[in-house]
Amino acid sequence: MLTMISYMIDETFIQYWTIDPFCFYLIKAFRRLYRQYLMFAFILTLLGILGKFIFFFARVDTSTFRTPYELVVHNMEQYQHCKRRKSEINMIMEEYFRINYQNIFKSYRLVPNIFIRLFCRYQTLWQTYVDIYPIQIDTKKWIHMKPLRTPLHVLHDDRIKIIKFLTLIDPFIIILHIGLFVICLIVSYDYYNTIVDNDYDNVVCKIVKILDLILIIHNVFVIVQCGLIFVIMALCYGIFLKSHSNRLNYQLQHIASHCRKRNCQTISDEKYTLKPLLKQTIMFLEWIYHQHSYACYDLLYCYQEIWSNALFGYLLISIPFNVIAVITLSTEQLTLVEMIIQYMIIMIHALMTILSLFQFSNETKLINQPKFYLVPIIQSIVFIDRTTILLRSNYNHSITLRLKLKYDDLFNRLTNGRKYGPNVSTMGAITNMFIFNLAITYVGVFIFISSHIDFEF
Repeated sequence: MLTMISYMIDETFIQYWTIDPFCFYLIKAFRRLYRQYLMFAFILTLLGILGKFIFFFARVDTSTFRTPYELVVHNMEQYQHCKRRKSEINMIMEEYFRINYQNIFKSYRLVPNIFIRLFCRYQTLWQTYVDIYPIQIDTKKWIHMKPLRTPLHVLHDDRIKIIKFLTLIDPFIIILHIGLFVICLIVSYDYYNTIVDNDYDNVVCKIVKILDLILIIHNVFVIVQCGLIFVIMALCYGIFLKSHSNRLNYQLQHIASHCRKRNCQTISDEKYTLKPLLKQTIMFLEWIYHQHSYACYDLLYCYQEIWSNALFGYLLISIPFNVIAVITLSTEQLTLVEMIIQYMIIMIHALMTILSLFQFSNETKLINQPKFYLVPIIQSIVFIDRTTILLRSNYNHSITLRLKLKYDDLFNRLTNGRKYGPNVSTMGAITNMFIFNLAITYVGVFIFISSHIDFEF
């Protein structure tokens, strides 16, 4: 970055830019785009400093890293331990194919046999590599596996969903690395022909230039892999949180519907006192409250500790980064290599950012959704029916009172308090409105940069 600044100030007086081999290559090979690459280098340097400052002193034994680690690493380790051998999978696939073929052939006798067999073959492949369970997983081993060490209740279906996602996304990660490797090969070939294959340099200078190129390529792969790690961990945690929150919301909705019917029945019968809920229902509501509280605590703690400032810094830096990459496409007479590099930068960065933001927005929506079901539940939690207390000696009305106060406080916090969910520093939780405002900011920055900064050389 310093060498490119020296070239921009005075290329003839300050010859510092000729010392760095890669800077010399950028200026010689991409003279029209060196200003853009200067901005990219500056932004990536700021991003590295920000990441070093935020994550260097972070603890790894808290729920910030422990919960995603359990969901991703420990879950996949248990899956690999319970995965069947290929011979067993092939035998089960043949059995499933036979069953599917018999079921379809009985219903569609007029369809040609070749189409039925082809459909059954694809159906069996889908059950094997997309559904995964139970063909690839040994059920007996899986049942005896220890549960994940998280305060949130992780069901078998939640773990299977995360395993499916990681299994399906693995080919795309491989394709991304292959594409990045091909681009690096093209750049390396051009780099060698431009500055390494020089008759005036001795062997030591050529070795130094090649080592500098290898180091830069390694850093590029490290940056992409770090971004993929954070995006995959966020998406996996979002998949689990979505499943967990949907399950809690469905249970609350079912209980709220039952309580609403009880309340309407009491009003229609002109009774002044509601019957207390059953003890099992009270205990179940207590469990739902604790699970929702754990989810809110995980989000608040981990974002307050690390992710809030990290996400704020990333968005603050990534907007001009993407804008500069888009504006670069309007530069005249770009070569094929330059176009490929710019499109790769834009696509990788945009996909990582958009997927993460919409995932965070969905998490915020689900975690705040219980407020729509709490009113009839709070109305149905009563503890003043003395006849019921006398008939049920084990009925603890103090538990009911605490539960009513907890749900009343939860309803007040979800309705009038700040939104729970992934947040960006002091800007609040990530919602659809936040994404819309961010898009407006992107358009404003695009107009400002395109009208005030001239990248033409």
